[in-house]
Amino acid sequence: MASTSTAHQFETHPPNPPDRGRVFSSERQSNEDPTKANTSDQISFRDKVLGKQAIAARERTDIVANNLAKVELVKGNSLLPMLHVHATVMEELATPWKDALVVKLLGKRLGFNIMKDKLEAVWDLKGSLDLMDIGNSFYMIKFDAEEDKAKVINGGPWKIYDHYVAVRQWEPTFNAATTTIDKTMVWICIPSLNLIYYDESVLWAIASMVGKPVKVDLQTLRVAKGRFARMCVEIDLT
Repeated sequence: MASTSTAHQFETHPPNPPDRGRVFSSERQSNEDPTKANTSDQISFRDKVLGKQAIAARERTDIVANNLAKVELVKGNSLLPMLHVHATVMEELATPWKDALVVKLLGKRLGFNIMKDKLEAVWDLKGSLDLMDIGNSFYMIKFDAEEDKAKVINGGPWKIYDHYVAVRQWEPTFNAATTTIDKTMVWICIPSLNLIYYDESVLWAIASMVGKPVKVDLQTLRVAKGRFARMCVEIDLT
């Protein structure tokens, strides 16, 4: 009796992706009235930082093979590789973030939503802001209105719950894991100062005895009030 064997061909299929069945904004727009489509939840923080800047997406290339980056082994240890990226590439990578600010509340930790609400309240902005937690209590911020950004940089010092908010311009070398805040700006008041000393050069010299002078209060310069002179100085926290 002849035996027969049946060959079974099995088909394997990869598992469905976690977002299978999810309708993306582009698909919704093709099936819905475009005037009713809401794509705000699809906008990334990077896109918000870019605003109206038109920056093309970078094409994936082998930057090591193209001599735009090189790998170095720290002390010859293969377990400690270090990547050195060419300055031209770094400049291009930094472009989307160059207008962002970095802030940190000194001496106190707040939850994301509370931090955002408090910043908006203390800054009294005309527009809105976008906040991103980048670790170690640092936040990256993008403002809708350029005047709001200027106000935050040039105004202050700012405080939340009697703790100072450190504000700095984002830099390509910024690293939230290793950056420490060792300086901050504070306002000082010199009570009962003789009005003859209400001169910017003299006030600047007085402020320099406390820290690095930043600016003199406008009301003080105008001698609008005589109870005290008010100056902003940068002090060392170390």
